[in-house]
Amino acid sequence: MQDYFYVDQDQQQAGPVSPEHFVEAGVTASTLVWRKGLDEWTPAAEVEELAPLFATESIVEAPVASLASRPANAAFSQPMPAQAVSTAPAGVSSNLWLAVLSALFMLNPLGIVAVHHAAKVDFYNLSGNTQEAVRRSHLAMGWSVVALLVSVVWLLFLVSTFGSTVVSYFAENYEFVF
Repeated sequence: MQDYFYVDQDQQQAGPVSPEHFVEAGVTASTLVWRKGLDEWTPAAEVEELAPLFATESIVEAPVASLASRPANAAFSQPMPAQAVSTAPAGVSSNLWLAVLSALFMLNPLGIVAVHHAAKVDFYNLSGNTQEAVRRSHLAMGWSVVALLVSVVWLLFLVSTFGSTVVSYFAENYEFVF
């Protein structure tokens, strides 16, 4: 098999790389590839000799209708299409539910930081930047846990400091029947 050029996650031309090394390079079924003999940049799964490599992988449709076609005898130095889509979104959990819970519990402002990071996860997921999506997911989880711990410590402080005062106030002013 021939070596292929491909469009990486930063929408830059990369390669050449042999099909045996596609996994290390991050080439997926929807990654646009090109080699001498192809008319235009094509999703890897649609290249006849590469199709068996992606038989089990789901194909994400790339907006190839707007891509400039490349003649078979074109040099590689021709500009790459600007609208190239190279990867499929991955399923990284955003931990948004925990971030919102940490922001609402005792109105902790640290929870807002967690919500901010959790909200960015889907953006990076859909743009194909899985590493950044995972990093933001971990940041959201970390800030959520910190916010919840600070809230619990603050609640324990309030109860230990003012709890006896509140109980004595109610005991003096209200009659409790058990």
